Amino acid sequence: MENDELVARQARRIAELEDALAEYRKDAAAIRTHIYCCSGPLNGNVLGYSREQMTTFFRIAQHVRDDA
Repeated sequence: MENDELVARQARRIAELEDALAEYRKDAAAIRTHIYCCSGPLNGNVLGYSREQMTTFFRIAQHVRDDA
């Protein structure tokens, strides 16, 4: 494999990964919005989630970072 071909493949792969990361960030932000809108500090848990449910949501949010 020649250098030009290798560089072209790497550039294409980097572009694909950048697109995937942008999509992940968009999805992560949407997930966090759904989680925190269910019981943010200003809405007073209007959907009535239990403490156990909110603990689960918090744990999920810890794994879904939108700054990745």
